[in-house]
Amino acid sequence: MRARSMTRSAPLLTALVVAAAGCGGGAAHGSSGTDTAASAAQSASASRGPSSFPDASLDPCSLLTAEELGAALGTKVNPGKADEHTGEGSRGCNWTTEAYDAGGSALVGHVGIVTLAVEGPNPALASRFPTARSFFDFTRTILQNPQPVSGVGDEAVLTGKGHDMWARKGNVVLRLFFSGGLGDMSELKPLTQLMTEALSRT
Repeated sequence: MRARSMTRSAPLLTALVVAAAGCGGGAAHGSSGTDTAASAAQSASASRGPSSFPDASLDPCSLLTAEELGAALGTKVNPGKADEHTGEGSRGCNWTTEAYDAGGSALVGHVGIVTLAVEGPNPALASRFPTARSFFDFTRTILQNPQPVSGVGDEAVLTGKGHDMWARKGNVVLRLFFSGGLGDMSELKPLTQLMTEALSRT
């Protein structure tokens, strides 16, 4: 039995941010290949130095590897590909698992798609949210029942049905979510592990 995936939730949330802001209101490492990817990401981060918000040079596909995702989820994961459906101001990367098929669905109870997005406001609203903290604070007010998550970046929240995490570290905001799966708190551990890994490379 298969269930439809939800790859378009990122642009939907971006639309909510645009609409709400317009209405007023202010504001574990794995293989040697994984180590190589981590070193490359750290070098790129060092070369960028302190960045403005949002950082247009930060590639979400460079922040996690298929091997790390596979280890966290206990399944084979395909290499990441740029997500063409993120809203303006954000950039995403999708990884599909072996439970996913070309028809856009996944086995019930299994994560089909993992999406990591480097988040930022729509360019038209950039002056309203000049820092990652101001953007994160505002976004948190429009998320569905956000629950604080400790020990991830400078601040993090879990939202939706337990498979959608937002986190901020310094001047970077990331969103990591699973399409499919059980959609409950059983996914908190892999989300936390993977988000921590991704943040370490920003």
